[in-house]
Amino acid sequence: MNIAVCDDEIILARELKLKINQYFSHMDVDVFSSVKALKNSNKEYDIIFLDIEMPEESGLDLAKEYREVNFQGEIVFLTSHMEYMQDAFKVRALRYLIKPVKDEDLKEIFYSLQKEEIKQHKVSVKCQNMYKQVLVSDIIFIQAKGNYSFIVTHNDRIESLQTLKQWVELLKDDGFVLVHRSYYISVQHIRMIDGEDLYMEGLEETIPVSRRKLSELKRTYLNYIDENAKFIG
Repeated sequence: MNIAVCDDEIILARELKLKINQYFSHMDVDVFSSVKALKNSNKEYDIIFLDIEMPEESGLDLAKEYREVNFQGEIVFLTSHMEYMQDAFKVRALRYLIKPVKDEDLKEIFYSLQKEEIKQHKVSVKCQNMYKQVLVSDIIFIQAKGNYSFIVTHNDRIESLQTLKQWVELLKDDGFVLVHRSYYISVQHIRMIDGEDLYMEGLEETIPVSRRKLSELKRTYLNYIDENAKFIG
């Protein structure tokens, strides 16, 4: 993910870059001290942290220009004052942050983006005579069936020609855990863990958990709960 930080207070801009890299080391962050410098960049950005009040041109004016040319990335406004909040929403700003930026506000932004990305992410399920598009967020679990597998959602049970091993590789970064040699489950759909039985949302059947996978499952689930508790709302 490419990120730009544009703020004429260069020390604050660099501090923000350090915070982003501290919590999300895979992000590529560039710092600009003026709107002109950002405009002269040929790089495409997924998120722009933009100071509203700058001497040559305001961040609001730049945001309007970007939206007029159909910029699809996210804009996060930075300011020391609250009076520009209404204007910020007119250009579909993701957030409006008061400087200096608090760590919890910064983390909330990226976690909300990650959750939204997961919600929109689809996978192509290879069926007998067709391919079917399925939202990753709809998948409750995947069950191995010989060289095939079943994709289970709240509304469907799809027989897939892909193996469970292939699904483990495909969805390894999407909040899934292999709890048994035959079951790959979505952590966000867990209802309860009771000993070696796993209860999933909307399903009466339980999913077996192998003893050697139980600790990993509990650890991953507790991390998921902790992250969502911190950044809810």
